[in-house]
Amino acid sequence: MKPIEDFLVAHKVRLFDPASAGLSGGEDAQAHIVETLVAYWDRLDGSQQRGIVDALSASTRQTEDAEAWARSRMAPPA
Repeated sequence: MKPIEDFLVAHKVRLFDPASAGLSGGEDAQAHIVETLVAYWDRLDGSQQRGIVDALSASTRQTEDAEAWARSRMAPPA
């Protein structure tokens, strides 16, 4: 079985150093989340991983929908 880090790299998820002082807020959050995934993901069984993936997917859809709504309100009138 491949480690989660291989999948993150394959999906172009940047692996930031969480100790770096030059990270933006989003990069810092990503660095800490990815660091935790790499450290603990393979300790979970498939159903635990699936629950997390499903929750993250639903949350991501909600965020993307909210961002699309905000962008549509900022677009210049046609």
